[in-house]
Amino acid sequence: AQPLENAHKVSAVVFDKTGTLTHGVPSVAKLVILSQIGKDIGGTVSMVLALLATAESSSEHPLATAITKYAKEVFGSKKTGKVINFQSLPGCGLKATVSQIQSFVQTGAQCNQMVNYINRLRSGEQDLELAGACLEFPKHFLQPLSEGTLIHLSTEDGAGGGGADAGAQMDNITPSNLPHNSEEAKYSVLVGNREWMRRNFIEVGLDVEEK
Repeated sequence: AQPLENAHKVSAVVFDKTGTLTHGVPSVAKLVILSQIGKDIGGTVSMVLALLATAESSSEHPLATAITKYAKEVFGSKKTGKVINFQSLPGCGLKATVSQIQSFVQTGAQCNQMVNYINRLRSGEQDLELAGACLEFPKHFLQPLSEGTLIHLSTEDGAGGGGADAGAQMDNITPSNLPHNSEEAKYSVLVGNREWMRRNFIEVGLDVEEK
């Protein structure tokens, strides 16, 4: 064929999406966590993934599918929480209310991949990955959260504050006043770009911009 005959003339090949080139579908490559919302890094990562995977499970976007698939791969479970009030705007992001994730979070915090990752991390190993993705978080997350320490988490009717390109809208409460029946707790989750955060009155801080 003519294209193959002319291939010897090619001096450079440029690809704009390495993920598409190597996997054929989008995949999670890096997870950056800026606020501690669990007792330790295992609980924090599990909570973040449970919130994201549950919210994204109602979206047909390829990136949403990649996030949900990643969480299920980490947890070794196909279940997610419950989603209501789901809204999406093409090119911007989604908004949803998530609940019934406590068992999902507990599964993630105790799953083999998470336990092995944390054990290897505590032993001093470098450049570790969790199910093929790099994790970035402050080192103090490895220490258990003490009673009364402020964490960034918000139930649905919370005032909210802060924000990120992909994450839950969060406010300050303490572990001692979390709902006793956490399965009934509801969380307002926003996932999207900077414009979507601005429309929902979430300020993207410099710590996010630097990432």
